[in-house]
Formats: sequence, C-alpha cells, structure tokens
Amino acid sequence: WASLMETHWTSVEEEFGYFAVRLHRASIALSDEVSSDSPRVRSKKRKKALFKYNMKLVIFSILALIGVGAGIYIFLNYGNPVTGDSDESEEVEDNTITKFFLGVGTITISFVPFLKQLFTFFVTILPQLGSSS
Repeated sequence: WASLMETHWTSVEEEFGYFAVRLHRASIALSDEVSSDSPRVRSKKRKKALFKYNMKLVIFSILALIGVGAGIYIFLNYGNPVTGDSDESEEVEDNTITKFFLGVGTITISFVPFLKQLFTFFVTILPQLGSSS
C-alpha cells in the first residue's frame, strides 16, 4: 500500500504541481470542515478559509505598520523643552515617561494580531507546505 500511495501522490503532484497540492493541504488544515460535509461545501470552506487567512494577514500587517508609525511618532514628540523651572521639569519628565510607555504600548498592541497570524502560519500552514504525504 505504501508504494501505491507514493505513486499516487507523485502522479497528483506532477499533474497539479507541487505548490498547488501543498496549498490544498494547507487549506484543509485551515478550514473547519467535518466529514459529513459534501465535497462542494468542503471546497467552499477551504477557499473561504484561505481567503480569510490572506485578508487577515494583509490587514494585520498594515495595522502593525500603522502602529509602529504611531509609536515612533509618539516617541519623537516628547513635548515641551525643559525651561529650567523645577516644577515644569518634573511635569515634562512625567510627560516624557507617559509618552514613552504610550509609544511602546501602541507598538506592542498593534503587533499582537499580526503575531497571531504568524503563529498560525508556522503551526498550521508551513507544516502542510513542507510535508509530502
């Protein structure tokens, strides 16, 4: 049976292409299909799962870039320069610390959804793209 499956597998790869077969397996891993689904429903779920993953990846990448830009903008605009008055100096220092943590928080929060999609890629999609059976 093993040699028959290997022969079948290589013939399917030769007909449809290496990447197409691996991408099909990744779409199966991403979809929430059940064994009672018809082939048409399974196909729709697979296409929808790949589309949703691609859209999430694009949108969350853009949001991450916007978050980094906003965080850098916050870092660069630290507020008023120190005039020498001790009361104002403490206020500017507090403002600087607040803006620093706001900038770090903005960057961190903007990367969380993107990192989740990256995790999904490494755990679900990449193993399917690399396996041969």
